[in-house]
Amino acid sequence: MRNSKIKITALSLTLILMFGVFGGSPVSAAENPTLSLEQATARALESSVKIKKAQTDIDKADYEFQRAMSNVSMVPTSPWQDANASAIYQGYMLAQENYFSKKTAYNLSIEQLIHSTKIAYFDIQKKTQAKEVAELAFKQAERELRIANLKQNYGMMSAFGQRQAVINRNTKSSELSSAKKSLDNAWVSFRNLIGAKTGENFILSDKLEYEALEMSEANMFAHAASISGHEYLTYLAEFGAASAKISYDYFYPTTTASYQATEKGLQSANYAVTLTKEGYEQAVREMYYSIRQLENSYEIMLSTRDQLQESLRLAELQFKLGMIAELDLEATRLQLKELEKTIQAMEIDHSLLLQSFLKPWLSSAS
Repeated sequence: MRNSKIKITALSLTLILMFGVFGGSPVSAAENPTLSLEQATARALESSVKIKKAQTDIDKADYEFQRAMSNVSMVPTSPWQDANASAIYQGYMLAQENYFSKKTAYNLSIEQLIHSTKIAYFDIQKKTQAKEVAELAFKQAERELRIANLKQNYGMMSAFGQRQAVINRNTKSSELSSAKKSLDNAWVSFRNLIGAKTGENFILSDKLEYEALEMSEANMFAHAASISGHEYLTYLAEFGAASAKISYDYFYPTTTASYQATEKGLQSANYAVTLTKEGYEQAVREMYYSIRQLENSYEIMLSTRDQLQESLRLAELQFKLGMIAELDLEATRLQLKELEKTIQAMEIDHSLLLQSFLKPWLSSAS
């Protein structure tokens, strides 16, 4: 009987000691420079090879346009009088179309890069919090395993229960490794985007403020219908049809070209334009409903957070009164951290989706 009391007392003392050392001293992070979204965007624009190439393409297209204009000025006949004149006029119109297309492509590339930088910037924030929560979950699983081992040693838990604690600890370890890897990859992509050095980290200071979409369903349909007329979407949709239209407008019969084939080529290109614009309109409508669904889920998460905050307040009080162990308190705190991670991710996803809804060309390939 005395040995049994000694064992129970030893177990209790061990558990108390473990509860007392659950908290760890935070490791101070190395100081990194602060980087705002505006600063990150400026660096991305400055270092982007794509933007530099787009500017070079404009210069090249301008030179070709000026040369084609000079060729037209030396043609004594109209473009429909002979094949040579037709070819020169077609070359001029194609060069003009190419020049204005390159200018549009340049401006579009800038907007898309700004959007890509915003995505990468806040993706790091999402994955940083995901890693922090994964670390807390792993520490909690290790605590649970240590207690499970003690309980099994003193006959207070079955081998099956202990094995479940081992499996849970291993699962949380894998999730933590995955979260770290995901964050490392996000930093690599971000550094490449802004032209930073390998291993260079920053404190990303800007935060997103959640703003619900203020647009009725009726106005959404009007927005979807009008968006295809925007300069960028017109460029993306009609890029392939420009040469077909010029060939049709300045057609001159030769042994290698027929009017019927040229006409059919233009019709096919116009159908493609219609399908592309309809695709943009459909995408805008789908994004609207995705935003609404996300906003509904967000409100539910906020309500759940309020409940968890109250649960944590009660758990802290119970812990002070000795009614629950620190393990239970930390479990409640972890629940709240996981929910806050989800809420932050939803706020970022909502902001980016809202921007794509208003400007669908941001996610289009230029």
